[in-house]
Amino acid sequence: MSKITESDIKQGILHPQRFVRCACAEYFTTTHSDDASIQPLVIQAIEAYGWNDAFGPVFTPFANLVQTDETLLWFLAQLEKTGAPAGRLEHYHRLRIATAIAASRDANLLQRHYQCISRLPEFTDTIKTHVEDRIELLALESPEIWRRLETFCEKNKHTDSVGDVDLAYAYRLTEALGRHGDSASRTLAILSGRIDTSKCNAMIWMEPLAIRLAGELRLREAIGLLISKLHKDDDDLVDEEVIRALAMIGGESVLENILNAFPAAPWQFQLAAAFILGNLRADQVSAKCLKLHASDRFRDDIHEQLLLAVLKNFSQDGIEPARQWTVRHGGELYDELLAVAILAGVTFPELSEWMDESRRCELRRKHRCQKMFGTPGIRDTSTAVEEDESPAPLTAAPKVGRNDPCPCGSGKKYKKCCLLKEMD
Repeated sequence: MSKITESDIKQGILHPQRFVRCACAEYFTTTHSDDASIQPLVIQAIEAYGWNDAFGPVFTPFANLVQTDETLLWFLAQLEKTGAPAGRLEHYHRLRIATAIAASRDANLLQRHYQCISRLPEFTDTIKTHVEDRIELLALESPEIWRRLETFCEKNKHTDSVGDVDLAYAYRLTEALGRHGDSASRTLAILSGRIDTSKCNAMIWMEPLAIRLAGELRLREAIGLLISKLHKDDDDLVDEEVIRALAMIGGESVLENILNAFPAAPWQFQLAAAFILGNLRADQVSAKCLKLHASDRFRDDIHEQLLLAVLKNFSQDGIEPARQWTVRHGGELYDELLAVAILAGVTFPELSEWMDESRRCELRRKHRCQKMFGTPGIRDTSTAVEEDESPAPLTAAPKVGRNDPCPCGSGKKYKKCCLLKEMD
């Protein structure tokens, strides 16, 4: 199985084509890579291409990568630049930086640099609370953190909507518990239990949080339990947390368990499982996905997602099957297919035409950004966009609902696209 090396994928983060940069950065962000050499490359790309063009206004790879003191100080320096933001887009970028700093994986970094963080205006009360909570949790032992998590679940047991609970607070608790190995047995016990959804039950919230904690703990003993939960088609939050947790755990055992269940599983499981395969970096992922695709026994969207998993693993063996699929069906493989082909130096008859289409898509993305933020964009004479010359008020970034179309233009719902990329 011919795969582009990780060294070449890292260098792809600096490639002139934005879709190549995004594909290469996503290779590391979706697995929550512990490689500290990735963040400096992302910073180089931002310095070379700018905040808006390096990775687009939605995808924020720097939020999911390892920070060091040096990289954190670079991001802080971006916020310390004098002068008011030049417009809504620059204001939004500063909010992205502040949010990414607050999400830095190592809370000890935040503690060391808190004095600088606390005086910057981009750190709103909400973001400061996030940082302060994470710092406070560093000093707590696991029994107290578990008590707070139980209190959260009990308090919200009468609430059905994800939007009506402070999940960010609960996620801070699971992150803190992930630093305590003594949480493993309790996590497994929760995941092994049967949840009664017929009445108000605190365990309805505890279950997805325990799934998230299994990922934080890299708990391989939980793999089978996590995969079994994908058979349910009644809880988007559970599915999202399973996808995240299995990507964090990773490895051959995740691949084996998914493959054992895949052929006979219902469509909903197959779709989620194929998405997980795209987030795995096990040796046999691409070969197994191509074998499943060759069986011609699944729905079209499953076949497409399997090919996408091969491309996300930067396997050159996926180029021709993905090309043939795209010729027949169109679909969502363009950017990943082109990124792999370009890095591998592979050409095919449609390459030039599809590159032109990719450039048109890039212009449309810039126009959408212009429309969202009221900022001048690159004008395409085939699709004129009116520009508002008056300065727009500085406000927070437009809120995107979980079920809204994703702002990146993929055509998917936000919860099935960039939300999964940004989850931390």
